[in-house]
Amino acid sequence: ADGEYDVDNSECKGIDTETSAKCDEIPGFSYKSYNCGDTGTFLNNPDNAAVLDCSNPFIDLTLNHFQSTCCGGTSNHKDVCPNNPDPHEAICTSQEDFQSDVVMSFDCIGYNATACTDAGGKYNKDEAKCYDINTDTPDECNEIAEFTYTPGQTCEEFVNFLAIPSFFRTSFSDIYLNCSSPIAYIVIPEIQSTCCGGMNNHKDICGSPPVHEAICTSEQDFQTNATGVYACEGNNSTACETAGGKYDENELICEGIGIANPAECDQITGFNSEPRETCGEFGLTFYIAMSNISSNVCADPAFLTVVPQVQSNCCGGVNNHKVICPGISKPYEAVCTSEEYFEAKEIVGYSCYGTNATACTDAGGEYDNFECNDIDECEEIAGFADKPYTCEDAGTYLSDPQVASEFLNCTAPYSITQLQFT
Repeated sequence: ADGEYDVDNSECKGIDTETSAKCDEIPGFSYKSYNCGDTGTFLNNPDNAAVLDCSNPFIDLTLNHFQSTCCGGTSNHKDVCPNNPDPHEAICTSQEDFQSDVVMSFDCIGYNATACTDAGGKYNKDEAKCYDINTDTPDECNEIAEFTYTPGQTCEEFVNFLAIPSFFRTSFSDIYLNCSSPIAYIVIPEIQSTCCGGMNNHKDICGSPPVHEAICTSEQDFQTNATGVYACEGNNSTACETAGGKYDENELICEGIGIANPAECDQITGFNSEPRETCGEFGLTFYIAMSNISSNVCADPAFLTVVPQVQSNCCGGVNNHKVICPGISKPYEAVCTSEEYFEAKEIVGYSCYGTNATACTDAGGEYDNFECNDIDECEEIAGFADKPYTCEDAGTYLSDPQVASEFLNCTAPYSITQLQFT
């Protein structure tokens, strides 16, 4: 019957005992239930006092199992261990507002392993759960034969698990309340939002996240509420793709364009740049991401271009830019020796920027990478406008070895001297 026999207790475990049906099908076994009266009699027996020993780290879990089933509401739970810390104190500050009975998640419970795997899930026999399927709604689980969409842990059950010490190297609190892990700054507030009954009741577990640390060196100068990242919003997919972006039809966004520089987006017909994340929001996201992503990200030219722009929006000065990719040249190093005196925001020149390649060539220009070159009057070309580029833009561009080999060619010293002078 696909169960596991417990010799000591003469029980067949690992089968469905929510009803008697499965048990009654097994020869030599009978379905036996225990009611709350039986439980009370058992716990009142002095010989079983160890079950309610308040020094037992599992006591809160044990009490919750019995009381939530038998007492008829949390207000009727007896305070069996008055000297023990209340479980809610692990994550919340108010016992009165603590959402004891709120379900934090749902599980897909059943005993047909084949049906689970056929549905694309992974079956855990010990827990009788089908993992790796969508449990945000009951739809996917209820379509699997012999499986039921079932409430998982409540807030009270969760905080009781937090009190259990480590028996297998890692405890629940090591996982969920570990402030050395950047992910804690997302996980803990999500749990608290579900369970604590309001932001005023969130316990300060890890303090404020170090949102500046991922991209900047100065917390004092960090522009927390300034816009760090923009979204290029519009509905002209052709114009987006012509400009080198990727159009997201669901979000109506031209991805890869104007992420940190809104001027790039505003040049595209039918699109406008809108604030997407503040520096504080981006800093937290990037702080978490940098703990998980490969260092190969520093070999991505797009990454090396966008991040300095975000730093310019957020760090409060070029001196506060954090070196995210050691070994990669900084913008000033292309033509200067001092980062302190580098005029990052000084305008070096202008490019004729636009997305209409045909209009550029019709005007006698050469279209390359959104720029119309070899023309005299940019503003006269439909869809084009003069776009300033700064010393920082030029330095970032020239940090590319291939570009540097062409433009920092010592056979043409005049262009280098002109750039250094600026």
